[in-house]
Amino acid sequence: MGKWIRGGVPRDFVLNGREFTPAEDETITYMLSGRGGPVHLGGNGETYKESNPQLGGANQSLACDEDDFIALNALKENSTKITGYFTMPSGETFTMIGGISNDS
Repeated sequence: MGKWIRGGVPRDFVLNGREFTPAEDETITYMLSGRGGPVHLGGNGETYKESNPQLGGANQSLACDEDDFIALNALKENSTKITGYFTMPSGETFTMIGGISNDS
């Protein structure tokens, strides 16, 4: 499986066209989607690696006013996929497609 990567505080964090403000000094953690898996030793002495699909994800604490909180709850309750992106301090931008959840 993929590993969580800790990034810096994102420059921006946008979900369904609405920009949210990352909480002060809260860094983002993310996992890229792709393929991966463990390495195995074959009967002939060769090694091979599994190629299993994996989903990515992002975890970010956001600073919310009441309007932002209402918008986030509406996105969470929406059963359709949402789109978004975040930009790292280095300028690298990652796109997201999926759902939203929180741990509160």
